[in-house]
Amino acid sequence: MRSPALLLSLLLSASPALAANDGPAGAIASVARATGMSYQFGTRCGFDADLLRRHRNKFQAEANTANAALPAGQAVDIEAEFQIGFDEANRFYDGIKDTPQRGMVCQQFALQIKQAVEHPSVLSLPTNGMRPR
Repeated sequence: MRSPALLLSLLLSASPALAANDGPAGAIASVARATGMSYQFGTRCGFDADLLRRHRNKFQAEANTANAALPAGQAVDIEAEFQIGFDEANRFYDGIKDTPQRGMVCQQFALQIKQAVEHPSVLSLPTNGMRPR
């Protein structure tokens, strides 16, 4: 069985910078999955509904803007990618049977969500690579 702490570190380290290797569309998809995961963890951990709403709304607005900058036909299905992360969060959360470990995971996601809401950009995408020169 995999350690929840190890899985958490892998989940939280999935950054948009790494996804940038797959180009802007890959970065948008990666951040959509990560946002779906953090949103659902926040829900399952009992986080403030307003904080979760702001987190999701901020991401959606930025993802829609980033999607609009992609070349025709390359837009990402943001909701489908968000749902992938959402579903993965449910599987992972349900797999953590140890209450203290579950609490640690919730604390880490709380920090991640607060940081995402307070940061100027959820996506942190390299915008110069998204527009034709």
